[in-house]
Amino acid sequence: MGAEHDKMQHLPPTEINQNSIELLKSNTSFTEQGNVDERLAVAFDMHDISDDGQIDQKELTNMISAIYDLNGETDRQGDREPKKRAQQIISALDVGNDKKISKQEFITGCKADPIICHILAPFKSTSNTLVMDY
Repeated sequence: MGAEHDKMQHLPPTEINQNSIELLKSNTSFTEQGNVDERLAVAFDMHDISDDGQIDQKELTNMISAIYDLNGETDRQGDREPKKRAQQIISALDVGNDKKISKQEFITGCKADPIICHILAPFKSTSNTLVMDY
């Protein structure tokens, strides 16, 4: 994913969101297989635009906006505002208090909090499997 991430770093925000949507769509098939940890790891990699092994607030804000766009979500006020939601998620998952989410923090946090998991890695639980909720 490195080359795709590099290209996205130099795009204006609207193009980043469109490219993020395309990245989410193209990676959906990868998240339809594997165990929960593997699928969450793929979801993390989709959010880690800088490819540095951590998700910062800017990356998370852009990805939340892209997920909203992908799902046709128009209510982005109050707690649903992408930047505010990103701050809340980082605050909840950032065990290391470095204002970033590591892959392990992401996986552990998503498994512990189904609401955050639904926002960042929108899967539906069906028995012992997960299915993308796009």
